[in-house]
Amino acid sequence: MKKIVSVCILSVILVVFPILQVKSTDNQVLQKVSISVKALGQQVTPTAVFSSALPDINYLNNMTFTSRSSVPTGTITNHFWNWGDSTTSSTSNTFIPKNFPPVPEDKTYNVRLVVTANSGCKDTAALNVFVPAVYTISGDFNAVQYDGCTNEYFIFTPTTTGVPAGAVYTWDFADATGLVTGNPVRKAFTYQNTYDVKMTITLKGKIIYQTHKSVTAFGQNIKPKALMLRNIVSSTTTTEKWAFYSQSNIPHGYLIGYRWEMPFGVVNDNFNTIVEQEYTKATTPTNYSIRFIVTGNTGCKDTTVANITVAAK
Repeated sequence: MKKIVSVCILSVILVVFPILQVKSTDNQVLQKVSISVKALGQQVTPTAVFSSALPDINYLNNMTFTSRSSVPTGTITNHFWNWGDSTTSSTSNTFIPKNFPPVPEDKTYNVRLVVTANSGCKDTAALNVFVPAVYTISGDFNAVQYDGCTNEYFIFTPTTTGVPAGAVYTWDFADATGLVTGNPVRKAFTYQNTYDVKMTITLKGKIIYQTHKSVTAFGQNIKPKALMLRNIVSSTTTTEKWAFYSQSNIPHGYLIGYRWEMPFGVVNDNFNTIVEQEYTKATTPTNYSIRFIVTGNTGCKDTTVANITVAAK
């Protein structure tokens, strides 16, 4: 707190009656006049001291001020506050609340207190009071997935309102890859998981807003690969039986569905890794196609087709 010194020095505290006498040359009193003079004495200059406090962290522009001013002899009769925002207050109380106006940027006010004692003497103290900007920010962000089954990535775009110009958006994707700054930002997660993504908005290095939401990612290499083997398991003069075996795989994740689409409208989607089908031989060799579709746990699919030739009878 800056101290501004005021000095007020008087004589001792008493009431005196000075007497003026007019005498003749022979020392005879011709006229006598007296008046009363009141002196306040020494140690009547006050000392101005005050402090500020923030009673509620949710209201950063509403503050309280407490005067701890004193005077050795006499009393403090008035506290005059100059708030530095073109307003003033005058009170005999030592405690006073002050609501500074909401401002879009941080501001420092030079608050001055002038105290007056009953002697009429004054003293002044000054304090720089920091009042942070007040923002009314709401909303969160969108996370839009692209190319989920091939090279998945997300575009994260803030949907917040009330954000001041010059604000910086920082993202924590909760996957141990570090913080990313930008608006919007592109992000590819390596592994399947549900991530608690946090967006932080800062202005001049100070956090002014935070929000988070859960984002479920497929990760990379999650598309299954449909593969099958085929061979003849039995043959007669009139029929030929074929067997089909799944050799499918998936790099990240697991398979949840097999669908075999066989000739003659036969469909098997019971998650069988092996299926068989018998064919009737014709007078000439006959070609057939078998379609095999696999599904991963993310819903991604892959398809392969095998062609077979059934011998003639």
